[in-house]
Amino acid sequence: MSRRFFCAIDPSRRDDYVKKMASLLKPQGKLVGVLFDVDFGRDEPPFGGTKEEYQQRFASHFDIDIMERCYNSHPARQGSELFIKLQAK
Repeated sequence: MSRRFFCAIDPSRRDDYVKKMASLLKPQGKLVGVLFDVDFGRDEPPFGGTKEEYQQRFASHFDIDIMERCYNSHPARQGSELFIKLQAK
């Protein structure tokens, strides 16, 4: 998953994305990617988000193996990205 993809999804539709990804993966399948860890406060893409929001959204369909700040982000995004590794339930 790319942060550029997820950040374009209106937050009101993100639960639909989570459900769809869970349905596409085999049991124990992995969803790995990078998400913004910044709330941009915008009404248009890119939409940000927070670790707490992502934990709530994904927890119903995925076990969260890793959700932590990226250590190797581009300098312009340092401190504003989360690396995620999720496992379908």
